[in-house]
Amino acid sequence: MFLTPGIDFLIRYSADYLFTSGIIYLILILPKYYAKPNWYISNWILVLSSFALRIGYRVAQPWIQEITNSKAAHARGAVLPPHVKENQIKLAKSLTQEPNVGYPQDTWSELLNKYGNTFRFSIGLDETYFTTEPEHVKAMLSTEFDNFEKGPTWFEDAKSLFGTGVFNSDGDMWKFHRSITRPFFAKDRISDFELFERYTDEALRKAKARLAEGYPIDFQDLTARFTLDSATDYLFGHDMCSLDANLPYPNSGSSVKGSRSSPASVDNHPSNLFVKSFLAGQELFAQRVLMGPLWPLAELGKDKVLEQRNTLDEYVRPFLEKGINDKKNEMSEEDEEKSFESCGTLLDHLLRQTSDQTIIMDEIFNLLLAGRDT
Repeated sequence: MFLTPGIDFLIRYSADYLFTSGIIYLILILPKYYAKPNWYISNWILVLSSFALRIGYRVAQPWIQEITNSKAAHARGAVLPPHVKENQIKLAKSLTQEPNVGYPQDTWSELLNKYGNTFRFSIGLDETYFTTEPEHVKAMLSTEFDNFEKGPTWFEDAKSLFGTGVFNSDGDMWKFHRSITRPFFAKDRISDFELFERYTDEALRKAKARLAEGYPIDFQDLTARFTLDSATDYLFGHDMCSLDANLPYPNSGSSVKGSRSSPASVDNHPSNLFVKSFLAGQELFAQRVLMGPLWPLAELGKDKVLEQRNTLDEYVRPFLEKGINDKKNEMSEEDEEKSFESCGTLLDHLLRQTSDQTIIMDEIFNLLLAGRDT
């Protein structure tokens, strides 16, 4: 039975609070049986006290963690980063609204200017560390990578979108994904300028044609199409043909010829539908991160991110099925001994490493995300 994130959240937390409150209740009720006969406390008072103590412990956790972290920092001759003083509600509101009404980095820029490259902030009862300090980033991504696992919380938040791919795995699973994909990004392979030049020429042709009409272009949209097509061709041997779709017209009066709406044929082009789900999935996931641990309550009815991922899988699955069929048709002892370099695409290589289609689909999506965002 599939449970939505919200229902699963309510079941898990209800079970946790009921169990721990029950233990507390048993502890509180013991004195009742060993006290004098005239000593009496209502069971309802004990029940309410049990829940109150459990909730009180949860509320006190940030302060307990603060003391623990301060002692650990002091023992190492360090201090904790500054904690932002801004109102939590206003901070959460600005972070969630900026992607729609402003620029996503505005609030972060203000906080960085005020508190420095590293600071702490809280939304609700959970504390988050934020840093742009180059040495910290270097440690997390390189020199001390093993000490900075994504952890179970991140995995649960991101699994609807990334599955068990390289961007949502730790330990041996991460090493497995890394080992089967890293050779494909060696210098001699990423220097495939002929492939990239082909899509560059097509993108520039599209831009020139639209400018010749007297309309401006959405440059982010154009570069997104370029990266999507070049990435799918490079990784799977077949491109998404997003550059085949007409570029969208501006909906404002910024054009020298005035505003013009894009025809339905543009919006309904298969590649555009893919891109919309692609962006929606990332935006919904970003909202989860900003909302913190209570994000499942916003998805009581359905998993909004998984809905977008399922749409994306419908477009990617034909690539996988074609790869599987090609492998069956071409398999021989000689093929089995082919080296990685002789495999045509990353998909070909993945099919030689594992028959688990879920792992392959997750890895395809993770790399497609990286390729398109480049």
